[in-house]
Amino acid sequence: MLKPARDVLATYDLVASGWDRHRDLSLFEKPYLDRLLSLAPGLRILDLGCGSGRPMATYLHQQGAAVTGVDGAPAMTAIFHENLPDCEIVTAEMRGLDLGRVFDAVLAWDSFFHLPAIAQEDMFEVFARHLASDGVLMFTSGPQAGEAWGTVEGEPVYHASLDPEQYRAHLQALGLREISFTPGDPDCQGRSVWIARASRTIRSDPAVGLRPSGCRPCGLLSPDDNRRKGRAESRRGRLVGCRDNDQVSLSLDVSC
Repeated sequence: MLKPARDVLATYDLVASGWDRHRDLSLFEKPYLDRLLSLAPGLRILDLGCGSGRPMATYLHQQGAAVTGVDGAPAMTAIFHENLPDCEIVTAEMRGLDLGRVFDAVLAWDSFFHLPAIAQEDMFEVFARHLASDGVLMFTSGPQAGEAWGTVEGEPVYHASLDPEQYRAHLQALGLREISFTPGDPDCQGRSVWIARASRTIRSDPAVGLRPSGCRPCGLLSPDDNRRKGRAESRRGRLVGCRDNDQVSLSLDVSC
């Protein structure tokens, strides 16, 4: 597993001002945001890894949404408050988050994939506990399993992705129905975008493990797994995204 030279949140805290200045404000994400608004049963939106709030949270707020932003970088949340003084902002890590209330939509755009794979698996409990009945989840990932380095304002940042089938297994385990998965959308600067809807009764049973039955810790692979892993390692690619103006420059180091 690749090891970040500096914690991702510390990096974003360091570069928050420059990131906000250079963030692409063209709102190429608008079609997905419009779809999120059209699918959500209401206008309460939780934006995980919200950054400075521009342009996505700003657009959602302009459409009448009550946006709650969450980011673990204090400098980012300070800028978010300046940009969107009428919106709630929480300085906290998304991992283990429990705000004690639910939302009509949960958004984790270009943020969730900064977590290591095992932490991403745990995040599905966080998503589920914050979704209202029929609520909608939208997040971005890599197009396939792997790890990669990118840069933000010249500083290195870590990315990871599960395989699409692993994401599907985690969604299903918590009663989240996949609506769509668009890998490498050319109309959204190559983002791989997931949309899912919560069932009316979301399963959140701690006795039920979230790791898909076919997923084993590294080093405990079956012969079939090893063959699949060998095929995966022959692929090369890029993880696209990282809060928009970050650059992912390394090929995927595909792992199990």
